[in-house]
Amino acid sequence: MRCSVSKILILPFQGQCGKSTANDDGVLTGTPLENSIEDLAGVFGFIKPGLFSPMAARQMSPYTAKKLIEPFILRRRKQDVLRDLPPIVVNTVSLALSESQRRSYDMAERYGVAELQGTSDVTIQHVLALITRLKKICNFDPSTGDSSKVEYILEEFLPEACIDDQKAIIVSQYVETLNKLEEVARDYQPLKFHGQLSGRQRDSVLRTFSENHINRVLLLSLKAGGVGLNLTRANYLLHFDRWWNPAVEEQANARLHRIGQTRSVFVSRLICEDTIEERIDSILERKRSQFSQVVDELADVELEKVLSEEELFGLFGLKPPSRRRSAPSLAISDNPPQTLVIDPATPFSNIRHMRDIIRQCDKYIDWVDPHFHARALEELVAAIKPGQVKRVRILSGFEHVNDKARRDFERFARELQNKGVQAEWRKLDDSTVLHDRFIVCASKCWNVPPVNTWLRGSYSQVVPTDVRPPFEEWWNQATGI
Repeated sequence: MRCSVSKILILPFQGQCGKSTANDDGVLTGTPLENSIEDLAGVFGFIKPGLFSPMAARQMSPYTAKKLIEPFILRRRKQDVLRDLPPIVVNTVSLALSESQRRSYDMAERYGVAELQGTSDVTIQHVLALITRLKKICNFDPSTGDSSKVEYILEEFLPEACIDDQKAIIVSQYVETLNKLEEVARDYQPLKFHGQLSGRQRDSVLRTFSENHINRVLLLSLKAGGVGLNLTRANYLLHFDRWWNPAVEEQANARLHRIGQTRSVFVSRLICEDTIEERIDSILERKRSQFSQVVDELADVELEKVLSEEELFGLFGLKPPSRRRSAPSLAISDNPPQTLVIDPATPFSNIRHMRDIIRQCDKYIDWVDPHFHARALEELVAAIKPGQVKRVRILSGFEHVNDKARRDFERFARELQNKGVQAEWRKLDDSTVLHDRFIVCASKCWNVPPVNTWLRGSYSQVVPTDVRPPFEEWWNQATGI
């Protein structure tokens, strides 16, 4: 039977005659401790009732807890039973962001923190959304595509990892990052392995990587490649971005460092200096050290379970809002929720969210999106209220500004002009100035996802904000399309 307290399997122990007795029950688990010592109380409440209570566990030091449970735990670790395995060397590489990444990162963090400060009902999910946004900038600059991590991979990691008959694995938690790495590492004929592949496709990728000499790099999704794979054909692994929990990364490392591996395994973990990556890593290493005093490692859990609310808000020098005393009402409100979720499972609702935002706009609409796509023009035409809005301005980078976009906008502008609404689209050739995306009107401002995210339905949020972008400054620097 399974216990919901932790990832454990409760088994009867077999006596000498092969029969179990009522007093010989035990627990088999690879993750006895998830987040706090209190987790142990649930486990030992089954196998040793009365050993300690959750209340006592809250006040217990790691050293005391370890001494208390030591007589009842039998640990069997890889290093204890597989002594012939070659060594594994783990190295953390600190990198400085490129100039464009630093500009984008600082602007995103500045606006993001101001947004958190200006939101009355800010939640942990708002903090997590900002963390994810910043982590992605650490991977690639959203406007220029610059990446100090890619520079390191091409100049230092791959030339060493793929010399002679060696192969390498690059791990990321984001499939979109793997897609970009596929292009930059094309000289090494990379293969991709992620959760969107079918079982047959996965088997084909692994077989090709193992047998074909020319495919020297495997791009691996962290969650898809964390368990159940044998990747001993490679002996170099690089974590392109860091997961919330070191134990998850160690599972990926174990795909290489296992029975069948004949070479030393070299693992590199990339962290960008003076960023959210460095701050989270510092806290997690401290927690990992504390937990290892009890049971060696953390389990695979989400960041909001590993870090407390105070620690999450503290990443940005903020304090969490006071908890509401009353439970949230389940009544349906006539007003739309302040934060709208863009979800792949609700494509029609995503479009409706976009139109609802446009319909709420008064006097004017200023839409800022570095990668604005002309497909959004149709939604603007459908949702704008001519008597309510008199002007539409679109500010973008140059990526999607082509002849077709210009023709579409000309037709769009003529149609709005017939309704008494003026429209203009400008682009910034230096799109590094832009990062976040906004829809702004006279009375409201929203932090919005990219147009393609809205239309295709990738996970994101629409968040009202009191922090308005310096639109006029950007607009004056831009030129008409």
